[in-house]
Amino acid sequence: MKKFSTAVVLAVLQMGWLPMHAAESANPCVFAANAPDTHLVQAGDTLWGIASLFLNNPWCWPSVWKPNQNLISNPHWIYPGQVIVLNRLDGTLGLGLNNQNEHAAHHLAPAIRSTQLAGPQVSLLPTNLLSMLARTPLISKDALASAPIISEIENGHVIAGKGDSVLVRGELGSHELYDVFRSDYPLVDPDTRQSLGVAGLNIGRVRLMQRGTKHRFKVTRSDRELRAGDQLVPAGDSTLPAVFPHPGKITDGQLIAILHEGRWARLHDMVVLNRGSLHGLAPGSVVNIVRHVKINPNKTSSSTQLIQTKPSIGTLLVYKVQEKIALAMVMKARDAISVGDAITAPETDTP
Repeated sequence: MKKFSTAVVLAVLQMGWLPMHAAESANPCVFAANAPDTHLVQAGDTLWGIASLFLNNPWCWPSVWKPNQNLISNPHWIYPGQVIVLNRLDGTLGLGLNNQNEHAAHHLAPAIRSTQLAGPQVSLLPTNLLSMLARTPLISKDALASAPIISEIENGHVIAGKGDSVLVRGELGSHELYDVFRSDYPLVDPDTRQSLGVAGLNIGRVRLMQRGTKHRFKVTRSDRELRAGDQLVPAGDSTLPAVFPHPGKITDGQLIAILHEGRWARLHDMVVLNRGSLHGLAPGSVVNIVRHVKINPNKTSSSTQLIQTKPSIGTLLVYKVQEKIALAMVMKARDAISVGDAITAPETDTP
């Protein structure tokens, strides 16, 4: 199965954040049985990874980290060289000392002291995953009809890759740098049968070289071969606002699209949900995914089918949301995840 690094949902989404409180979830924020007493933060660490070392549910990180708000300006940021200490008595994580020179003698006197941090703050996810999310272009469904389109590949070629030139027709405005996308997935709410938009793949980036009846572009990035019919969206800001995990306040919903060409979603794949802000989701919401098994209690009856859920098979981190739809990344996958699987709040998870 071939995977691609980025994806696009054609809808205007708004970013936001909600704080997480342990009381919001019936599933307690418990420490892992094999949690270490300390962890020395190193370059390349992530908040999600460190939280996974200590906690059964990594999204509980803000809850057990809150006591440190008086020690650092932002309790969600830590730095390489710092030591994370597990306090098993009060069930919290805190900053400790790096005791590499603990046996050296020191003469202490009143003074202002500072410690050089080893590098930039530790982010929630690895840089490559954050880049995947930040590069996701978003346009409205109405704008799709007027988006510039690749009409042909220069020199008579059928496909184009990095370094090739493509010819584009349509209005460009003042933009010169564009993301290229291919819309492949009509999104329909399985509950209401209403159209929720269109999803597709962000497959590359092109730069304007010459304007004309057919504009000439050079391909600067290609995650997949470009071809005639692919559409252009002005490249936007690549900065992703901070997203902090918290349990999603949601009772039901479904996965309605997987944003690559395979049938199954795997770790770090991006998926589309038929639930959004109207249903309690926000950027940073964590939800579980479970399989639905429909059972008809009486084959001769016209009664509605009962739905029975199995234990969670995965965890999703929502990162972009609109009223009735959301984008999420697979953060944990215990089994193959497919379209039609159900989403539930973390507190409904059965280990």
